[in-house]
Amino acid sequence: MKYLYLTLILFFSFSTYSFAQKKLLDSPMIMAEAKAVLDATYGMDFEKARRGISAVKSYSPDHPVVSFLEAMVIYWENFPLYLEHPKTEEFIYLMENCIINSESWEEESNEMEATFFDLFGRAFLIMFWADNGKSSKVFPHINTLYRNTVKGFDLMERFNEFYFTTGLYNYYIEAYPEKYPVYKPFVIFFKEGDKRLGLEQLKYCSENATFLRVEAKLFLSLLYLNYENNNDIASVYAAQLYNEFPNNPYYATRYLQILFLNKKYFFVPIVLKHLKEDKGDFAAMQYDLFMAIYLEKNDKNYEEAKRLFEKAIISSGIFGPFTNQYTAMAYMGLGRIEQIKGNDAQAKKYFKQAKEFTSYENVLEDR
Repeated sequence: MKYLYLTLILFFSFSTYSFAQKKLLDSPMIMAEAKAVLDATYGMDFEKARRGISAVKSYSPDHPVVSFLEAMVIYWENFPLYLEHPKTEEFIYLMENCIINSESWEEESNEMEATFFDLFGRAFLIMFWADNGKSSKVFPHINTLYRNTVKGFDLMERFNEFYFTTGLYNYYIEAYPEKYPVYKPFVIFFKEGDKRLGLEQLKYCSENATFLRVEAKLFLSLLYLNYENNNDIASVYAAQLYNEFPNNPYYATRYLQILFLNKKYFFVPIVLKHLKEDKGDFAAMQYDLFMAIYLEKNDKNYEEAKRLFEKAIISSGIFGPFTNQYTAMAYMGLGRIEQIKGNDAQAKKYFKQAKEFTSYENVLEDR
């Protein structure tokens, strides 16, 4: 999953940001335009996003923010972006160009902006490679990521975006080895963290940042769901994302998952309606999966649910490793149905198959 891999990378890394002719932070107007571009991108309004990018480009055409925003549009317009996708090469080029431009901006004494865009140019590239099972492509970025993340600790008070990386570091450097003790020997080489402080810093970022406000909300939802075991708070952030960006299929399904875990089935058809209106293959796969869960858990229509679970498993294969969690959820659904029918042997087979696609407890324990 995209955000799992970013988590792993930020746990071992951290990075940089840049501008050059005209500093981004010196222009509230351009900062507002950049925020509008990102909001349009997350809201899947790509024509509006591109108009905004043109305005930013007219202000400072060589600033790394231009390539960063263009890459984000490519990423979300073709989400999930997999290796064979025809737009993949363009996305990689733009993020690499963001990093290159960041390095030149740093030479012109715009260190803070250079550090930020270098960091997140690399971070999004790393997410892409990791999501697609290309770990070898990740390693060349790690040292720079870690160095610049540490640098970001001292930049928080000057630029709110660094609350994101600092908050993630403070949380994951403690929480990840607690959850996966095999990593504990590595932690002694890193600066200590503070889980509570990390959550507070992410909350501050979600309320005050420009570029990472939305990502901070997503991570808060994921952390409270997967690490804090607090579905109620996770639901608050997931609901905020869905309400702000109802046309984004990824945020819709993040919200749906928590609604099912909290057994709040009343709201599910409203969210499913938005997924059904999206004509993309990814949204169609998600619709089949979550409609199947709804039919199974709310309507007790097991035959139609089984058909849709099976359909979702087949269609999720198009997107490669990114959709592993969805595949696991579909196998868990098939297992639950077989369990209800008394076919315990077949149910165990499906549950075992689900384990091959995810390690998330909230998925595997949903029996």
